[in-house]
Amino acid sequence: MAINTQSNLPAPQQIYFDNVLLSVEQPDLIHKMCAMKRTMPNKSGNVLRQRRPGTLATAPIPLEGTGTHPALQLMSVMDFDIRLKTYGTGVAIHEDVIMCNQDSVLNEAALSLGINLRETEDQLIRDTLAATPGFINAVGGFNGDTPTNIARSDVDEVVKSLKKHSGKTFLSGQSGENKFGSAPIRNAYMALGHTDLIGQLEEIEGFINTWNYPNAQDVIESEWGSAGNLRFFLSPKGAKETAASLLGADVYDIFCVARDSYTYVDQNNYNSQFIYHGPEHSGFLNLYSTAAWKMRTGCGIVNDAWLVKFRATLG
Repeated sequence: MAINTQSNLPAPQQIYFDNVLLSVEQPDLIHKMCAMKRTMPNKSGNVLRQRRPGTLATAPIPLEGTGTHPALQLMSVMDFDIRLKTYGTGVAIHEDVIMCNQDSVLNEAALSLGINLRETEDQLIRDTLAATPGFINAVGGFNGDTPTNIARSDVDEVVKSLKKHSGKTFLSGQSGENKFGSAPIRNAYMALGHTDLIGQLEEIEGFINTWNYPNAQDVIESEWGSAGNLRFFLSPKGAKETAASLLGADVYDIFCVARDSYTYVDQNNYNSQFIYHGPEHSGFLNLYSTAAWKMRTGCGIVNDAWLVKFRATLG
């Protein structure tokens, strides 16, 4: 019996297109989470100025019996200027792509551009933090490098540095609960680092993984755990200096921050624009469409004493 098969008939299309897009690689973006967030109104220039009043000397001498007024003090202020700049990128989509593809190419472009905007924002803030002059090298580790891998004594040095300058913690801590394997969590400073540190942090004396927190509802997805008064948040976009140690190993910059140490500012109605132009804008043949993002933003450190660049290598 003759049976018609694909060998003597045109082959049907062998692909069924699933219209649900796969998950896109989207790293945890951690560097904005600790910033003071400010928004400038339109038509107000391109610089945000923040002011900190100075402190006055204490007055421990009693006035009784002296008959004289104490010396008056001069007030002082310190200003910090953050300049806003404009950033953006985009893609051009040829008409053939739109006419021939089964999927919605413009939707994919919008998704990719949105992720790219937030990654760029995170990188700008990370690079600002990396410029702080204050750093502490890990010295308590065992790998013989400079800096060494992280030890508990190094964590304590970072915390002492922030506390010495009256840096305020972000979190109020968690009290212990009667749960197997759990432990109380202290009020803490934030430590923003690279995911390569996973495993190394587990070796720190007294390290508590988020799995052992008394209340898992307080855990942010990027948080890995805590040691002493530092809570560690990790991202593959964390800061890393390639071959920067004494022995040529990669050095990881962990930004340990107190409250109000740096500011992120955007401009009203200009912080994240999606811009689409149809093919009628591309020329007399209408060959392509464009999609883009644009933002106007700035970041600045307003108290270097409340921000420590904690440098370490792997063990």
